[in-house]
Amino acid sequence: MADLNTWLYRIREMSQYLGEISLYHTDLRRARLKERAEKTPYLEHFKLNSAIELISDEHEEFDLLQNDDLQVDFTPLFECLHIHQSLGQMDKFRVEYATTRRRQKELLLPPTINLLDEEGACLHTLLEEIAGFAIVERTTMKKIPDLRSPVDVDELWDSMCQTAVGLMKKALPSVDNAENLLKIKNLIALFMQTMDTWGFPVGAFDRFLLELFDRYAELLKRRFSDDFQEIVQSDDYMPMAIQNEEEYDKVLNVSWYTPEKPREEQM
Repeated sequence: MADLNTWLYRIREMSQYLGEISLYHTDLRRARLKERAEKTPYLEHFKLNSAIELISDEHEEFDLLQNDDLQVDFTPLFECLHIHQSLGQMDKFRVEYATTRRRQKELLLPPTINLLDEEGACLHTLLEEIAGFAIVERTTMKKIPDLRSPVDVDELWDSMCQTAVGLMKKALPSVDNAENLLKIKNLIALFMQTMDTWGFPVGAFDRFLLELFDRYAELLKRRFSDDFQEIVQSDDYMPMAIQNEEEYDKVLNVSWYTPEKPREEQM
């Protein structure tokens, strides 16, 4: 069990880095999809993770768990599993493993998050931790179905999603800048596309994006109102002098002014 505990600890430590790599490569896939769509407009109809996108990108396949930057070795887990199977203690091992992973899940979820920190580091860390943890769970389930069932993995995933969304909801009122809110939305969207690749449902984050949109619209409305008030208060209400046709066109493009006479009669 000592080797397994060491392995579990290392897995816990590398979860964020695994999540970071997974989000990074999803972003690369989005860039490649956009580039292909610019060359072949027909591809604009297909989203990331669609069958067409996956086929078009298959020559760029990247193994998240075995690459130049990260290697996740499941050998200690296989060895421990074999020993417990030989001793007839598979049920006990399964329970202990599940308990350990639940504890690790609790450790990666902080009590609060800050959405105002520079470059969104706090949210980045949270989503990368969740992504890395979930990817290891999905991989373990595929490699050892007897150890991790789909129900086990889905329960942990749902729990992490609900907690993460709850943390973001609590922190959302503190965000009073529309540009920062847009960055948060883009990061969450990238996370959702990454996890969709691994077959995880992202409905909880989808619903949260609707709340994010409402907040974004509210901030834009407030900013427009402030700008409008400033313009009105600073206006001296003097007639606007138009020197040439170009200036006249600019005024028409940025205002609600509708000329009563044709342009030829006013110039």
